[in-house]
Amino acid sequence: LCNDYFSTQIDSNVISDLKGTSLYDCNYLFFNYLTCNHTAIEKHLAEKSLKFNFLKFKQIKGLQNKFRFVFSFSFPSKSYMLKNYEIKHQHLLFYYYTKRIVSLIIKKQYNS
Repeated sequence: LCNDYFSTQIDSNVISDLKGTSLYDCNYLFFNYLTCNHTAIEKHLAEKSLKFNFLKFKQIKGLQNKFRFVFSFSFPSKSYMLKNYEIKHQHLLFYYYTKRIVSLIIKKQYNS
């Protein structure tokens, strides 16, 4: 996209982060970003994440390993929660775990 529309190159470290992203996804996200359609972007990324996790789940062997995967997805590590939810006080972790589960349920019902 950068080369086609802006005649500029991207650093190799940025390109390696985008490896596996289809041209369709790049175009879709790029044009929705330009038109400030953040709802479409969030929905697209959530669907991609869900598909990726489902495919990963299907590849896991054994019921115990599948349970671990679902549990770790539902309740990520303490460091992940502190970083991604910008939690300032660790005693609030339980609140954010609850918030995460409720928001996932609401998103699932809203997108269905």
